[in-house]
Amino acid sequence: KTFFIAGLLAVKYGKVVSYFGSMGALSIMSVLAVLLGQVFQAIPHSLTSGLPIADYAAIVLFTYFGLQTLQDAYKLPGKGENTKMDEELEEAEDVVKDFSKQLGNRQSW
Repeated sequence: KTFFIAGLLAVKYGKVVSYFGSMGALSIMSVLAVLLGQVFQAIPHSLTSGLPIADYAAIVLFTYFGLQTLQDAYKLPGKGENTKMDEELEEAEDVVKDFSKQLGNRQSW
């Protein structure tokens, strides 16, 4: 979905706007990930009994999202059927249309 939105924004508003918007979102997500990692590392060892909580959390999350991705891939329909990618594309187009309507109401050019 994110890929489609970035592509549609690039077509509609130009590649520079799309690039800086995508890079800004990526930067924010990276900062949030670092902050979350720092919070996990700041947990005193006396509370965790010496267990590496951050490592276990990473293992659980990677396993969960990996299995979820495999399950989504297994559920993909065959050729000729409405695919999840088509649904994601339609949803992304709706998001861009709503955004452009909001943006059009704010700008007078």
